Amino acid sequence: MSAPVKGCDAGLPEDGNPLPPRKALLVEDDEAIARLVQAVAEDAGVELVHATNLAQGHQALLQDGFDVILADLMLPDGCGVDWLEAQWAGGRLTDTRVVAFSAGASAAARARLGAVGVQGFLQKPVSVTTLAQWLSPGRGLSGAAKPAQLHAAQASADLSGASTAEAASAGTPHAVEGTEAAIAELFGGDRELYGSFRAACLARLEADQQQGLSWLQEGNLAALERLGHSLKSALRLLGEPALAGQAQALERLCAQDARATADVRAAWQQLCQRLSTWAGPGRAA
Repeated sequence: MSAPVKGCDAGLPEDGNPLPPRKALLVEDDEAIARLVQAVAEDAGVELVHATNLAQGHQALLQDGFDVILADLMLPDGCGVDWLEAQWAGGRLTDTRVVAFSAGASAAARARLGAVGVQGFLQKPVSVTTLAQWLSPGRGLSGAAKPAQLHAAQASADLSGASTAEAASAGTPHAVEGTEAAIAELFGGDRELYGSFRAACLARLEADQQQGLSWLQEGNLAALERLGHSLKSALRLLGEPALAGQAQALERLCAQDARATADVRAAWQQLCQRLSTWAGPGRAA
């Protein structure tokens, strides 16, 4: 990366000695988004451990302690909300900043998150500056340094965006359209970071389309739903809200019962056509 994210200086304590590295656990199955978070963590001076599913995340928590847990809510092996509730019950979220990271969650899910001490809900797309603030406990986000054991009612208010600094930071993202707007608003003006993220997404596109077609032919709509969810998040970060909307439509259709298969097939084909046009030779440079 070309330069650290502003406001993320690791800083020095009063005795002038460097602070020990902060450690964060990311539970996220999307490799492109994980690479983006990794880049932000490096600039923020945070050591990041990446788990691609809930089972890996559980093992990581059994083996080590973390200052921050950043968990997606839709993983291949289960629901992130259920997983966080289980970790809370097992006493593994104590004195840890826990942040839910997703492209969307219901009010009921947010209430459940608040009840187990989740301090923030970051709705994708999230700017690199906001990510850096949440990854650095006690630095750059004055209102977020609360203990994990938040009172359920207060936590729910925080997550709903009612009154706290956490909620103000998380926010509800608006549609960012176009490369320049995405670079400015979501990537902190870092063209190199945007370019590397975009290149990673394009490199995965053909494999994603092949895998999606395979899942469609198998009738595995749950897996195809997760793919639509992942594509939606990446396309929002890339400044492509129209394409992200199509991916979201696919995701919603897949969440319906099996009678929606014909509609799913049509939505998938349309999305693939649009993605192929978008990622053509003129866009791949």
